[in-house]
Amino acid sequence: MEILNEYPFIVFILSIALLFLAAKFYFKAMGLKHTNEIIKRQFEPADQKVIEAGFKFYSGKKRERYIRLLTRMRQQYGHDGLKIGHQAMLIAVVSDSNQDVDTVHIPPFVDEAFSKHAE
Repeated sequence: MEILNEYPFIVFILSIALLFLAAKFYFKAMGLKHTNEIIKRQFEPADQKVIEAGFKFYSGKKRERYIRLLTRMRQQYGHDGLKIGHQAMLIAVVSDSNQDVDTVHIPPFVDEAFSKHAE
C-alpha cells in the first residue's frame, strides 16, 4: 500500500491505461457479437429502409460506389430479393476502396439447407 501513497500519479496513469484496455476489449467483443448476429441472419430479407439510408450516409466517391454496387445487386436479385448478407457486403465493399464494385462477386445469400427442404 505504500506505493499508492508514494506514487499516486503512476497509479493514476496505470488505472487510465487499464480502463482504455478494458474498453478496447469490450468494443471488440461487441463487434464480434454483431458480426455473429449478421451471420445468423444473412439469409433473411434486407430492410429496404436500411439500404435506402445508404444514399444519405455516403457521399462523393463512396456514394457513387454504393449506387453502382446496389444497382448490380438489384439487377441480379431484384429489388426485393436482397438479403441481410447483401447489406453487410454492400457496406464492406463500399468501405474498402481496393475492391472493384463493378467486378466483385455477389453471392445469392440463399440458405442451402432451406432451399433443399422447399423443393
